[in-house]
Amino acid sequence: MFAGVSDTEGVPLISVPEGSHDVRPVMDELAALIRERKGDKPLVILTGEVHHVVSHVLLPQIAMQAARLADPDFKIAHGIERSHNLMDILLRDRDDREVVAIQTLPDAYLQYENAPGAPVTRRNVMDYCVRHHIPVEAVDVAGSPDGDGNLDQSDPATRMLVEKYARHLLREKIPGNESEGMRLRNIMAHSRIKRHLSEAGADVYVVPYGGAHLMGWKRMEERNEGPFPANESLGQLFYNDPDVDVMMVFPNTSGLGTEQIPEDVDRGLLGKTVVIDGLSPQDYWQKKENPAEVNAELGLQEAGFLREMARQSGDAFELSDEVQHMVALTPDVGTDSPVDWGASVQRFEG
Repeated sequence: MFAGVSDTEGVPLISVPEGSHDVRPVMDELAALIRERKGDKPLVILTGEVHHVVSHVLLPQIAMQAARLADPDFKIAHGIERSHNLMDILLRDRDDREVVAIQTLPDAYLQYENAPGAPVTRRNVMDYCVRHHIPVEAVDVAGSPDGDGNLDQSDPATRMLVEKYARHLLREKIPGNESEGMRLRNIMAHSRIKRHLSEAGADVYVVPYGGAHLMGWKRMEERNEGPFPANESLGQLFYNDPDVDVMMVFPNTSGLGTEQIPEDVDRGLLGKTVVIDGLSPQDYWQKKENPAEVNAELGLQEAGFLREMARQSGDAFELSDEVQHMVALTPDVGTDSPVDWGASVQRFEG
């Protein structure tokens, strides 16, 4: 039951046909909802994700395409859940002659980044932004350079955030996936999204975040994570913000779905939420410890899966030249069979 609430009236539900990769129902219904909900204020669309599930990682692109369907004149901007200094990180220690032509974060991302979770899909979304001149910004706190998941307090902006909102934790380790780290990350994201939205003059701003950020999260004993209070969620920050409207797109996934949302979630915030059922749980995770050939094969499989999703969706969402090239090189790349999803596809219970 959604957030433990028996009355789910007012929470739209979009269902992908069972046993299908067709995302057209999602795109079409999101377009209708965006058309209905976009008023005089900018609309911030938060899409939830499990970081290595392809259909979740693709949601920002689907939402951006839906916004263009809703009104081709909408100006769109995009944020990503990465360290705000990501461009500096990607270009660090590279030859100046090599990076002289790189002017934007998407340029740097497409040239040098290969994130472990669904990397081909993430690059497809970034390519979509480049094709359509959509400005992109990384909006999260700086992460520790050694990759331990803690906030990097040597970064001036992150340190200033800690000084202002958690002074008692100055010079202490603050894990980004625990309550205090999540709270600080949400504050930073809210601030940076607002600034980027204003600078871009955007009508619609689309940003993906892990599902726990959207409306809070119950304690997950098996992952030693949480709880994350609903009243400190990124969704709540935007719901309370008088300058914007907010819409949350929440993919319902077994074990990481609506059952994890706290019972005390603000009912008004709940009314700004769209639940999506039936998205494929197919995931791709290119672990750093994998041999290079294993990750290369995973990349080809992911590209093949994206192409199958596009085919079943009547090519409703755009594929990058990179994905098309990868698929052309390996026409026999296999994808999962929808009939094998079984219990892994969570269905919404109203």
